Amino acid sequence: MRFKYTDSDLFNQVKIKNKIVKSVQNIDMYNDVANEDQIRDINFTIKQRINRLSAKEAVLELLNDNVFIIFNNKKVGLPVFINNIETKSGERIIIDTSNHASSLDNIIPSKIFGLLQNGLIIYNLNGSKGHSYLNNANIMKDSAFIYSRMVNKVFDKVYGSNMDDFRRDLLLFVFAKFFLVKMTGRVYSDSSVDNIAYRSTTQNSTERMINQFEKDILTEDSYSSLFNLINDLSKFEPFSKFKARTLVEQYVRMYGEGALLSLDYLPAFYQTIFGVHSSSFLVKDSVINNLIDEKLLSKLYMNFFTLR
Repeated sequence: MRFKYTDSDLFNQVKIKNKIVKSVQNIDMYNDVANEDQIRDINFTIKQRINRLSAKEAVLELLNDNVFIIFNNKKVGLPVFINNIETKSGERIIIDTSNHASSLDNIIPSKIFGLLQNGLIIYNLNGSKGHSYLNNANIMKDSAFIYSRMVNKVFDKVYGSNMDDFRRDLLLFVFAKFFLVKMTGRVYSDSSVDNIAYRSTTQNSTERMINQFEKDILTEDSYSSLFNLINDLSKFEPFSKFKARTLVEQYVRMYGEGALLSLDYLPAFYQTIFGVHSSSFLVKDSVINNLIDEKLLSKLYMNFFTLR
C-alpha cells in the first residue's frame, strides 16, 4: 500500500499541490543541494551528536545510499508543513531544510536529524513493507490513542468545563476511529476498529453507550473526510458551533504550523510525534510532550523503527 499527498483532505483544501511541484522543479541541483562534503559533515554530525535512537542507523544508511536529496533555498518556497516529498520515481526523498536553517552548513544537529527522520518515515510507509505498519496491532493501538488525544485537546480547550466525561469519551472514540478508517484504511465495519477506538477512551463511559451515540450522529461517510466528520459532529447539539476551520486553526496554534497535515495524513502524523520523541523541535514539542506519556511514545517509536 502506498500513501500519497492526495490522501490528505487538508492538502487538497489548501490547493498547493501544483505550487509544490513547480517549487521542486526550481531547485538548483548545483547550488541548492548538499554536496559530498556537506553530506559527509551531516553524516559525522549525526554519528557524534545524536544519541541512541531506533531510527538513527536507518537514517544514516539512506544518507550513505544517496536516497536523500537535501537542499536549502528559501526562494523555492515549500511550506513549513511539507519539508519532504518523493521524487516521481519514488526512489529518492527530497528534504527541504530552508525553513529551519539559513544554509546547509549551520543547521542544528537535532533538526537535520529530524528532517531526515521524516524522510525515512515516508520511505518506509511508501515502501514494500508499508502494509506491515497497518497490520501491526500494537502500532495501530498506540497510534490511535495518541492521535485521539491530540485532537481531543483542541475540543477541551474550546469547550472547557462543558466537556463532561461522556462527551470526552465520545470524541476520543470518534477520532481514534477516524484515524483507523481514514488515515490507515481500516474497514469501517470491522469490529476490531471499534475495539481499538474504545480502548483509546478513558473508559469512564460504557462501550455500548458510546457506540449507540456514535451511530445516532455519524455514518460511514462521516469517516471519509475530516471535513465530513466535523460537519456531522456539529449536528450533535453540544458541538453545534464547532467548525472544521476551528479545529484546523486551533490545532496549528496548539502544535505548530509544521503539524498541520498530521490531522489527516498518516506520514505527517508520525513525522510530528516521532520528531517530538527525537527532540527535533520542528513543531511545538513541549505541548505534545506534556500531553502524551513519554513511555508510550517511546514504545511506539521503537516499535515503528524496529519493525521487520
